[in-house]
This record gives sequence, C-alpha cells and structure tokens, in this order.
Amino acid sequence: MENIYKIKILTFSFIIGCAFSLQAQDEFFVYLLKGEPYIDQNDSIKPISRGSIIEKNAKLILGKKDVVHYIDDEGELYKVSKKGSFKFNELKKIDPKANSTSFSKNYFTYLWNQFTNAVDNKKNKSGVVYRGDDIFLMQNPTDSAKVYASEIRFEWKKIPKKKKDYYFILKDVETGHVIKLGTPSNELTLFVHDSIIKQGKSYQWAITETKYFNENEVAFYNFSILNKSEFKALEPKINELSNYLKSLGLNKKEIKATISEDYKIYY
Repeated sequence: MENIYKIKILTFSFIIGCAFSLQAQDEFFVYLLKGEPYIDQNDSIKPISRGSIIEKNAKLILGKKDVVHYIDDEGELYKVSKKGSFKFNELKKIDPKANSTSFSKNYFTYLWNQFTNAVDNKKNKSGVVYRGDDIFLMQNPTDSAKVYASEIRFEWKKIPKKKKDYYFILKDVETGHVIKLGTPSNELTLFVHDSIIKQGKSYQWAITETKYFNENEVAFYNFSILNKSEFKALEPKINELSNYLKSLGLNKKEIKATISEDYKIYY
C-alpha cells in the first residue's frame, strides 16, 4: 500500500510539473533586431521593435538580412537569423545562446520584468482619459535617469499643428527653485556646471503648453546629475554590460543607446 501511495504521489507531481512547464512560456520579448522583421498575427502584419511581444498565435517573419534576438521569462537569450516564417513552437525549439556569466542571465531576467511591467502599464492605462498638455510629452532624458555628461539634451514629443511655444519647466529637488523657459522647438540643450544644472544634484523636468501652470497638476520626470565618484561606482556594471553587448555585435553607439534605455544611465 505504501509503495502504491508513493507511485500515486510521484505520478501526480509529474503531471503537475508537466502542466506548469507547458504553460510556463507563452510569449517572448524582442531584445534586439536588425533589418525589418515583422509579426503575422490574427491575419494582420505588425512591425516589431525592441520590447515587442511575440505571442503564441504569432509567426515571426524574417527577410534575408533580418536578425532577431528574443528573451524568455527565465532570462535566456535566443537568436534567429535565417530567412523564413517561424511559429511560436519553432522559436521555442531554438537553443538559447550560452550565458557565460550569472550577470548576463540576471540582466535578461531584469529586462523581462521591465518589458512585462511596460506592457502591464499600457494595459492599465487603456480607456483612461489624460490631460493633453504635459503628460507623456517628455522623451529624453527618461524618468529616473542618471546623467554623467557636460550637457543634457531634453527632447519631447511634437504636438501636431502647434504654433505657440512649449514651456520647459526645471525644478531643483533640494531647494524647490523652479526655472521656466519658452521655446517653439521640441528640444533644448542645457550645460552642466553652470548656474542652472550642477553635478551631484537631483532635478525634475516637465513640458507644458501654458506658462501659467499649476505645479501640483504637472507630470514631472526625475533625473540626477552624477559626480565623478558616483559614476565610477557604476563603471563596473557599465563595462561588463558593454563587453557583453559587444559580443552580440553591437557598435559603440548602439551599446550606449542600449545602456541608456535599459539602465537609464546617460554618459
């Protein structure tokens, strides 16, 4: 009786384990791409970009010069670079690239969570009506950015057919001092070390359509200006990630852009 009981337990555990393994991976995220690959899903063609979801009912279509790196929920990285149409189950059968260090696996697990949170945020915001003037206009630097540079280029989305000025708002987090600048452009460059922005300090910035704004109703993005010692503390992580991205075939410009996007470090 005892042996029969053990067999039943083992059989039940095996079935449950199989069920979880079958359900575990039902989507991938695009990590890197070259060329113009796209997804065929529900009889419609969708272009893909970094962070795009490849779902179970989708087919990934690659041309002759296209390359796609994609990740799963366990921090594994995959690569497909052959012309053709790939169903989800075919993408699952591709062997992942070898993770040479625990760093790379941790990095892709971190990215999976970032991509997942971004998708969840979009879903949560669907159907909600927002103010049209300031929210979501800001693009660069992103919220919570860490900047180590002699100048900062602020960029924001253009509003179609807009003729009046945008208003750039900069707030010193420590003192609460606010600077307001009007400009017809959708970009502005400020230099570090002058009277406006200094190393080792934190700021908030926003774009509004009116000079008479209510500070409590403005959507601010936060950023900090790193000093030399703060940046040096981040250099080991930057160098390790740079070397890994270089091994994937990225050039210096692409590496800096990727690090800025993933870790919000601008240097």
